[in-house]
Amino acid sequence: MLHQREKNSKRPAKALLPRKPDLRVESNPKTSLKKNEGDDEYKDMMQNLMVMKAEEHKMKKERWDKDMALEQRRLQMEERRLQWEQEQKIMFCDMTTMDAHQRAYVLAKRAQIAKETSAAVVDSAGASVGDSGESVV
Repeated sequence: MLHQREKNSKRPAKALLPRKPDLRVESNPKTSLKKNEGDDEYKDMMQNLMVMKAEEHKMKKERWDKDMALEQRRLQMEERRLQWEQEQKIMFCDMTTMDAHQRAYVLAKRAQIAKETSAAVVDSAGASVGDSGESVV
């Protein structure tokens, strides 16, 4: 019965199978150089990727810094505009309907605004004269 089973099986006996080739890599200097070449390309590509990422990060940071500077400048201009509007209201308000305390407040504010404006003019004129040695006053 064992003999019939062997006839019916479709697999050949082990002795009839061909040997598999030996695929182990021998320590051959030529093949090891080829391996290192691929590693070098990979390292170069990774190095290039890291450099590109660093440059991209630097560009994003510069763009962010520039945007922040522009936003800060815009806020300063808006603040100065609001201050100017308030100064205009104080300088040109009608004092005929005000009581004594309100008039005193408005007059004090007008004096303060005039003093700050004249100081700013002197400072800007002094900065424009610079090191020429001429007196501004």
